[in-house]
Amino acid sequence: SWAFGIIKSGLVTMQAGNSKGIWWGALYNGTKYTKLKVPGAANTYPHGIDSAGDVVLSWQTSGSTDYHGAVLSKRKYYKFDDPKGTSGTSPNGINDHRLIVGSLFTNSGNTVEGFKASY
Repeated sequence: SWAFGIIKSGLVTMQAGNSKGIWWGALYNGTKYTKLKVPGAANTYPHGIDSAGDVVLSWQTSGSTDYHGAVLSKRKYYKFDDPKGTSGTSPNGINDHRLIVGSLFTNSGNTVEGFKASY
């Protein structure tokens, strides 16, 4: 398992996987894990978190190597892809000004560029 983001209250974003290659996310508050799963995703990878508890996540469908983006805000998931990311979108960071940064992939994943988006 990995931890990726933490906020002042101590809430941590985490990823864990099993021997079958299935990955899921969680929020950990120091005593309890709350599972995170983007609807329709086979794998969910949470990354950054802002002070309001909004989380950016990458996710994949079953059998796909392409990543997609999502924001979890107020217990609702919002999916997105950067239109230039023909081989995937992976958000990594989020701030308190509702800005997201991450990577987009083109050329069958062989080319990586950065992106910035707002929500």
